[in-house]
Amino acid sequence: MSPGSRDCFVSLVGLGQVLAEYTKVSRAFPVLAIADDVNHRFGDTHHTCMLRYHGSRPRLSSERWVSQIYAQNLRIGARTALVDRVYCKLSTRTEPAMPSVLNDSRLEALLDRLHAESGAQSTEVAAYFERRLSDGDLDWAHFDDGATQFLATRMVALERDKAEFCYLLCRSLQASRVIEAGTSHGVSTLYLAAAVRDNGAPDATVIATEHDAAKAVRARENFVAAGLDAYIELRQGDLRETLCHLDGPIDFMLIDIWEVALPALRLAHPHLRAGAIVVCDNTAAFPDYYRDYRAFLDDPRNGLRTATLPFEGGFEVTVRV
Repeated sequence: MSPGSRDCFVSLVGLGQVLAEYTKVSRAFPVLAIADDVNHRFGDTHHTCMLRYHGSRPRLSSERWVSQIYAQNLRIGARTALVDRVYCKLSTRTEPAMPSVLNDSRLEALLDRLHAESGAQSTEVAAYFERRLSDGDLDWAHFDDGATQFLATRMVALERDKAEFCYLLCRSLQASRVIEAGTSHGVSTLYLAAAVRDNGAPDATVIATEHDAAKAVRARENFVAAGLDAYIELRQGDLRETLCHLDGPIDFMLIDIWEVALPALRLAHPHLRAGAIVVCDNTAAFPDYYRDYRAFLDDPRNGLRTATLPFEGGFEVTVRV
């Protein structure tokens, strides 16, 4: 393998079937091709094949590319039970990316590091939940202590393209008061804080919520490192309590925690100004767990209009009318 190559190795069962399935992958990723050098591993029934860039590179950052390839292979695995493990190798050489929407070199450097850290954990996170699902002892709606402890040290950050989209929405709204439900290590919070800072309102604030105390500590460190801590009010604890007291109209809300998505929206709803936007992640990927949330959106008494945008997993964008 050359030092500058970017390869994704996939441990597969039944290589012939996967080659047939690859036509489905290539529709989503036309620049990828399965390399000719397929190495046998794990005996006669397991193989490793290599996905390699072929032709023009997608206009994506390297960690985003890994995330998309990984997610695509997981969907194939869920459909055909062929993929049992995915791991990726990235060289230190980087290729030119699209210009950032942030125009803040200090913040961009920090976010590059944080997104890379989150992307590096994605294989481990998915492997854990694949195992729990296989064991049949996982309830997505209510994580047990084991799942909660596992996630306590993982970032699971909002993808870069979604976070940049939130930044642009906040700029378009001239947002000065923003709520984030589900802060984790504060990666997406930094995009929201940058937006309210750049909008220039004197009382600009992002009210961020995080249940886990250790994650809240890490988030605060990232806020200081970005120079954005003055724009963020982090409320640590159960958001059903921490969001009970909200002052002034809310311009924008990001919900990135499905377990309490509806309680978060219910608490913020009376404070949403006309034209305010609420975005919620992964509503297409986990429709059963968002059923009550969607029922609230569709209730005409609540004065909301909504659409699911085709980001990875679905990104619900809702307007207060």
